[in-house]
Amino acid sequence: MPSSSPRDRADHSPVTWYTPYEMGKRIGLYHSCQAIGGMFAGALQTAFNTNLDGRYGIPGWRWTFIMNGWSALVACPDMS
Repeated sequence: MPSSSPRDRADHSPVTWYTPYEMGKRIGLYHSCQAIGGMFAGALQTAFNTNLDGRYGIPGWRWTFIMNGWSALVACPDMS
């Protein structure tokens, strides 16, 4: 089946692997994890801002950026 881009192929591949019932479960899990991740990230950033404000002379909002950058380097070390 010819495809216009790899993205189209990636979107189509799971449909061929799973039954419609299984696909629904996986899509539901994916969307639920997105919402939970967003809530967790907000709470974590608030904790950084509140608890690290003024530590080593760095304002809390800067700690948020430092921790976000650090976590990105840890999660994707080959991109650094």
